[in-house]
Amino acid sequence: MARTRIRTLVAAVVVFSALPPITGLIGVSEASNHIDCEAASYTTRSLSGTSVSLPNKPVFRFVNLSDSHILDDEASAVIAGNWTESVLDPALDNGAAQRLQEEYTDEVLNAMIRTVNVCRNHIAAPKPELMIATGDLSDAATLNETRRYIDNLDGVSGAPTAYEANCGYTTRDSRGVPKLGSTPCTPAMQGLFSGPTGRLVADTQAPTPDPDDPTYQITPTRSARQIAETGVASTAGGSQLTAPGLPAALRCDHDDAGCDNERMAIPHYAVFGNHDGAVRGTVTFQEPFQAGFLAFGRYFLKSQREFINEFFYTESSPGPVGQGSTFKSVGHQFGRDNEDTVTITEFVPNQKVVYESMANEGHFRHWIEVKPADGGAEVTKGAQVLKMRFPMNVMFAIIGPFVLPAGLNGDLKRIKEKLEAS
Repeated sequence: MARTRIRTLVAAVVVFSALPPITGLIGVSEASNHIDCEAASYTTRSLSGTSVSLPNKPVFRFVNLSDSHILDDEASAVIAGNWTESVLDPALDNGAAQRLQEEYTDEVLNAMIRTVNVCRNHIAAPKPELMIATGDLSDAATLNETRRYIDNLDGVSGAPTAYEANCGYTTRDSRGVPKLGSTPCTPAMQGLFSGPTGRLVADTQAPTPDPDDPTYQITPTRSARQIAETGVASTAGGSQLTAPGLPAALRCDHDDAGCDNERMAIPHYAVFGNHDGAVRGTVTFQEPFQAGFLAFGRYFLKSQREFINEFFYTESSPGPVGQGSTFKSVGHQFGRDNEDTVTITEFVPNQKVVYESMANEGHFRHWIEVKPADGGAEVTKGAQVLKMRFPMNVMFAIIGPFVLPAGLNGDLKRIKEKLEAS
């Protein structure tokens, strides 16, 4: 007799109330398409040995999704069962990390997102306001795994990355500051660093493991079969030497007609876990592995800052300038090109603009104020050194009091000429 397998996808809705918090489970069954979204409406406490049911009055709800472990399973032939396995798991050395569910980590996360969105529409007030992911969003701390997680929650595919914007951290450090002696990170250079991001190819689908097959029930034979089958699929799909992104079914934008890529309807926040910052959650010295894995198109995130950069990276787009707008500028000074990242930190239309620039020499704040004066306008420009690197900090301490006023006066002169010519 044929058996029907039912997979249930579960998320947690945590309720804050005046009483001890309760946790309710929300889930959707593929067989019945039934969704049970309500957390318990009361909590039971024992007072003086007597059980008493007390009304629960929630004041705030949020969703917790933990340990998604988005996995680049197509790298299993490299990370597991290959030369790194003996380094990471010397006692095993048999590819034991390859698990039955690893082909579907993207799909399962997206189904969780869909469940949360449906339940948010059905749960009585207060509705869940945000989602917190408590670590281990990725499995092997690779860039493409982290990007797949972010794009999955954002309901997009192939979004711009901080890794590309910083030229693979070869010309800039993880703070976006140009490295000494490096060339500017131009758009042409940025295009050379898309390989490890997952933007170029999709995750391919290997044959689905059959848990009733004896060869899938024993770790050595199961891992050997999965590694071989995944290797064949990834070679055919072009993702063996190029890091894959979301699978084909999710490789679309949430607002496209017929797109299955659901977008999380509430703000989401992430906590850094050991798998997000260490190879397989264990080895923290990524640099020795980096050269070997770049040959397979993979890049290990080397710091928490790189992880954070991906979550906060947004691409500048045309539109009105306002607080938070960012720009790139390249100026010629001291006989060489200097690249700056400029961020508007305060903006009052027709009155004041404050911006900060990060450059190879340091971190600077500038401001321009405009005030009515005698039938015209009075323009004031100022600058402040927030941080300066050696040896520029020593030089500036000596010559700064002389060159800074002259530079500001020159700026004001050019502003006046441009305004009068317009």
